[in-house]
Amino acid sequence: MAITTKITLWDIPTTLPNQQPASPFTSSVRYALNYKKLSFTTSWTDFANIKADALSAGAKPTSILPDGTPRYTVPFIVDSTSGTPVVVSDSLAIVQYLDTTYPDPEHQLLEPSPANTAVHALGKIALETCVGPIVVPMMLPRIMNLLTSDENKAIMRARLPPGHQEVKVDSTEGKALIGASKEKLEAIAKTFGEQKWFGGDKPVYLDLALLGYLNFFRHVNEDVWNVLKEVDGGRFERMIEAGADWAKL
Repeated sequence: MAITTKITLWDIPTTLPNQQPASPFTSSVRYALNYKKLSFTTSWTDFANIKADALSAGAKPTSILPDGTPRYTVPFIVDSTSGTPVVVSDSLAIVQYLDTTYPDPEHQLLEPSPANTAVHALGKIALETCVGPIVVPMMLPRIMNLLTSDENKAIMRARLPPGHQEVKVDSTEGKALIGASKEKLEAIAKTFGEQKWFGGDKPVYLDLALLGYLNFFRHVNEDVWNVLKEVDGGRFERMIEAGADWAKL
């Protein structure tokens, strides 16, 4: 049974049906909220307004930019269920907050210990290491097609190297990049053994982080997804299917 809350998730819309988000980071939080059966609403922002919206909500920055200024990102949530708004930034911190504030042994995503949280943080870094090299050359150019405004597209374009062209999956460079990521993901997939999730029969935070990336590939670049979904005999495609109900808006 769903738990009624006053949680608002901040996210960036796309041109996909129903504004389906593509960000792997916001998707992991959306998966978590739905998996834990917590009601929530979505407040849409965009690249140009993330900082202003975060400051207005009271969200903390998640990193520091090269020039030393704070960097504000999505996801962040505002939980007004208790009357006094609680604002949390960063996907792992948000899931930790949800587990603590809305305890549910059947849907716990993080064991309540600093060591366990550290393991998940390291696991998330490992996932980023696997897929990071293909994001800029093969994914960011395609994201442009999904953004809802020219201003957002201009901001995204500025993040690309000057004159950058999308690296195609079937090019020499593309085959090398996607092959390296696939090999690393194969190694991660083997750690599952016969288990359905990292957590065994039930997902844990790291599963939702992985689902966020898989969702990102599936929506943004079908050519990349067609390669990665074949990892470990189609394991990742089965994971997407198993988590479909948790992706709802």
